[in-house]
Amino acid sequence: AMQSQSNTTANRYNSAPTTGTAASGKRMRKQYNPNSWTAPNRSKRKNVLLLGMSYPCTYSVMREFEEKYPKLRLIHPTRSVEQAVELVRRSVLTEMDGRDLARCLALEHDNQTAAYCVSMEKGAIYDPRRHLTANFNRTNFVRDFQAYFPGVKFRQIILDYFWIPKGSWAMSHWRRSFFTDTLPNFVTLKCFEPEDVLIDKACVYLPFCLHCAKQVIAAEKILSKHYQMSFLTKSELSEHDLWTATNTIEPSAMQNWLGKAIAQEDLYCTFAMSEAVESMECEFIDKETLSNTLLRIKDFSNVRMIKLKVLSGDQEGGFVGLGERVKVKKKRRRVPVCVPSPQRNVKAKVFNSNSEFIKDIRSALHAVSKFGKGWKWRANRNDIASFNDSIAKKTGEDPSLSDNGSMSGDNRLWFISGIYSASRVIQSPAICQSDDCHLVACSQWLADDGETWQCCLDCQHDFYGGFPMEKDDIAAACED
Repeated sequence: AMQSQSNTTANRYNSAPTTGTAASGKRMRKQYNPNSWTAPNRSKRKNVLLLGMSYPCTYSVMREFEEKYPKLRLIHPTRSVEQAVELVRRSVLTEMDGRDLARCLALEHDNQTAAYCVSMEKGAIYDPRRHLTANFNRTNFVRDFQAYFPGVKFRQIILDYFWIPKGSWAMSHWRRSFFTDTLPNFVTLKCFEPEDVLIDKACVYLPFCLHCAKQVIAAEKILSKHYQMSFLTKSELSEHDLWTATNTIEPSAMQNWLGKAIAQEDLYCTFAMSEAVESMECEFIDKETLSNTLLRIKDFSNVRMIKLKVLSGDQEGGFVGLGERVKVKKKRRRVPVCVPSPQRNVKAKVFNSNSEFIKDIRSALHAVSKFGKGWKWRANRNDIASFNDSIAKKTGEDPSLSDNGSMSGDNRLWFISGIYSASRVIQSPAICQSDDCHLVACSQWLADDGETWQCCLDCQHDFYGGFPMEKDDIAAACED
C-alpha cells in the first residue's frame, strides 16, 4: 500500500507542468521565448494640466514646518486633502496655495490621475515635478512646457474657474494670445494623448465667463481648425475632472478654512445676456456677432463651461449644439421725419461762389439729390450769401448767417432734406405759421385726392389748414 501510494505521488509530480507553480508551492522560472513577447498593459493613469493653479511641495513645506515648530506634529502626517486643510489652519500655507493643493490631491486621491500645474504664483515652495512657473499667454509657452516636462501627454487641459475677479483681471491674465496661439499649439505640438484623441476624450475646458466667451467666439476661425466647441450645463459637469474632484472636498472645510464656497462655478461661470450687450466694445469682435452666437446657446442660464474637443479623423470643427441663427434687430435712433442723422466718415462736398446751382433753388435741390444719402453741404461765405439771397426772394425774409460762416441749422435742414424728396412731393421754402415753430423749413406740397396742401417738416404743422398732418401720411410720402 505504501509503495502504491509513493508511485501515485511520483506520477503526480512527473505529470506536473514544467512552467508556472510546482505542486510544492515553489515558483519555477519560465523559460524565455523571444517569439512570444507581447507589449505590457498600458497604465490607466491619465494626466491633467491645470492652468492658473499651483502645486506646493508638501515635503519642503513640512521640513520648514518642523524646523519652525520642532515639538509640534501634524494630525494628518500623510499627503491628503485633510493635510492641506491642516497646513492652512496652522498658517503654514496660504488659503490660495492650500486650496490649490487640496484640489490637486483630491484629483489624485485614487492614484489614477496626475495633476500638473502652471501659474505665476511665488508665495510658497512648489513641487518641481508637478509645477511650472510660467506665463501661458506667451507664444512659446507650449514649447517651454514640453522642454520642462518631456514626453508628458494629457487627457484634459483645464483653465481654473475658482477665482475670477470682476473688472480687468481676466483681460490681463487671460490675454488674446492664449486663445489664438496657446490653445491651437496644444494640438499642433501634440500635447494630448493620442488614444484619448481617438476616443474623443482629449478636451480643453474653459470657464463660461463673459471674457472667455468673447475670446472664443472672436477666435472661432482659428480654433475651428483644431477643436469642436460646445457649452456644458451644470448637469454635464461630471466629465470635468477638476470640478468632480473639487466637489469631493467637504463643503464646510472649503468654506471655513480654504476661504471659498464649493460651488464657485455658479458665481464666476455664468453671466446675463444684458452684460454682453452693455459690455465695452472690443476691436476683435462686434456686439452683433457676439449676441448672435450667445442667443443660439441652448439653456443659456445653466451653462457653466466651454468645452473644446480635439478633432479626430474627418471631424469638422466649429461650434456644435447651437440653435438656429437669430437675426438681431438693431435699435435705431429716432430722427425727425425725412431728416436723417448725419453719417460718419462722409467727405463734404465744397462748392464755390461760381456754382450755378446757387442761382436757383430748384436746380440746387436737383443737384443735391444726385449725391444720395449722407451728403453734407459746406460752403464759404459767398456761397451762403448767394443762397440766402435766393431764400429771401422766395420768403421775403433774409436768413442770418452764423458766426462761423456756416449755414444756419434751419436752412441746412431745408437744403439737405431735398435729398430724400419723393417723386410726387414738390418742395419750396416757406415759413411755418405754427405759433411754436416760425422756422424757414422744408415744406411739402402733397397731392391728396386732387387737393394740394403744405406741411412743415419740423413740427409737421399744416401751413394753411391750421392742423397738424398725420405722421403716417408723411411717412408714406417719404417712403415713396
